[in-house]
Amino acid sequence: MRLERIECKLLRHAWDISVSPSYIIGCTGPKAVILNRQCQHIRTIDSLDHVCKAYVSPDEKQVLLVSTGNRFYVADIASGEVRKVSIRSPFNQNLEGRGCWSHDGNHICIPVVRSESLNSTLRRYRLDDLSIDAEYLQDEYLIQFLWPLTKKNGYFMVARDRKDGHNAFIKMQGEHIDIIPLIENTSLINCYGCYLNAEGTEIQFGCFEEYYRYSLDGTLIEKKQNPFFCDEQPDSRIHDTINKYALSPSGKYVFMATNSGFYVLEAESNQLLTHIPEEYGVHNFELLNENIIAVATLHGVMIYQIVEKEKRKD
Repeated sequence: MRLERIECKLLRHAWDISVSPSYIIGCTGPKAVILNRQCQHIRTIDSLDHVCKAYVSPDEKQVLLVSTGNRFYVADIASGEVRKVSIRSPFNQNLEGRGCWSHDGNHICIPVVRSESLNSTLRRYRLDDLSIDAEYLQDEYLIQFLWPLTKKNGYFMVARDRKDGHNAFIKMQGEHIDIIPLIENTSLINCYGCYLNAEGTEIQFGCFEEYYRYSLDGTLIEKKQNPFFCDEQPDSRIHDTINKYALSPSGKYVFMATNSGFYVLEAESNQLLTHIPEEYGVHNFELLNENIIAVATLHGVMIYQIVEKEKRKD
């Protein structure tokens, strides 16, 4: 197997990438570059402030752009019209790109963080005028990751209890909230990427020695040793941290983004098939189709075609 680079100059300055059924969006900080799934340019949203994450609305007409600071934007994809919201004191800690749409696209949820407690309040905004519609979980947890439950009219969160340092899953459906404490030692979940899989059935995250798969009810599905971790090399704890991993749609391969590069392994044997070294690491990747993958690094997003080994002809 090998990875062949596909040139896409429009994403070369993007720090991260988001994918929807119709769009690819690269965030550069001051800009959000919108492409179709064939990597053709649709629109560039300019004059933004440190935008690091993009979330396309369920109807794919608008995009939520969240900064590393205390602002978020809602942009109309067709017209390019942009609306901005600045989070005011005392909730003026950085948003760090956290946010999501409601399942019906009528609301936006942003976990704002109070400066004194460093805990979150889940704030819901109306899409029509971006006014605050409701607030939940006020000052109870630090909400680290947030996704909509598209089939259940709710939200799923990974949060940290600052009182005891433990993590929990939080399910919210309507006004009903379930708190699911995690028994495993997951103190490092706040440091590294945490992802809801494409089917919306499990949470996946990595740390130094291991990576984890959890069902949404808090059951540990799988815990595997990091194949690149080595106790004999102290610096390996830095270089080989897993930031994201996922199975390929076929289930044949495991993709891993780590602080030393991007890796493709055979799922059954864990054998390394190919990799791309990156000096400053890979923090995200997104499958554009079964054989095309976008890899996000600190110096740009690169797109690769996955070329499987051809059978020898006798």
